[in-house]
Parts: sequence; C-alpha cells; structure tokens
Amino acid sequence: MAGAAIRRRASSCLCSETSLPLISIKILSPLYPRKTWCLDELEWFFEKAAQDGRGQEHCTVLRIQPLEDSAWPKRLQDERGKPVVFLDLVDPTTEREARPLFRHAGENTSMQPAKA
Repeated sequence: MAGAAIRRRASSCLCSETSLPLISIKILSPLYPRKTWCLDELEWFFEKAAQDGRGQEHCTVLRIQPLEDSAWPKRLQDERGKPVVFLDLVDPTTEREARPLFRHAGENTSMQPAKA
C-alpha cells in the first residue's frame, strides 16, 4: 500500500509543479488502464493541453505489451473508438512483445534496425 501512496503523491506533485506540459508520452501495457493514478495524470494532461488549444496529437503513445482495444483509456482512442498508437512495440502477427528496434550502441553503430 505504501508504494501506491508514493506513486499518487509523486503524480500529484508532478501535476502541481508543472503548469503547462508540452507533450506527454504514455507507455501502455495491460497495467496502465487499471491504475487510477495513471488515468488521473492522463486526464490532467488533456485538461492542461486544452487550455491552449492542443489535443490528442500532443500525447505520444507507445504500446509495449498486448492490450485489448476495449481496454484503452477513452482519451487515447480516436473518434471511431480505435486506439491511437504512435509506435507499436508489439509484433502484430504474434501479439507478443516485439524485438527492440535498435541494438545497444556497442552492437550496432550504424543505427540500422535490428535484424529479426
């Protein structure tokens, strides 16, 4: 229970100390939509962004684990109710976590995508 209180306090502190965030990066996994503090922070970002006319395009979403479409927060769905994904790190054929796009710097200095 202490961990949850610390996360809520950290999220609250972030929200109170940040007056107008420029972008938000959300890393989605099956846990994200079940955590109220994540959803509260997401709502806070969109409320702040709306103050100066920014919208969903200022929230970048990375899906790192399989997540059912119906589980996505409403704020991260398009007008058709489909998930908005900026970068999907889940293999669409297997619905499993995909291989990294880039290897560690020492392994691949050309910065070419990693080979499967």
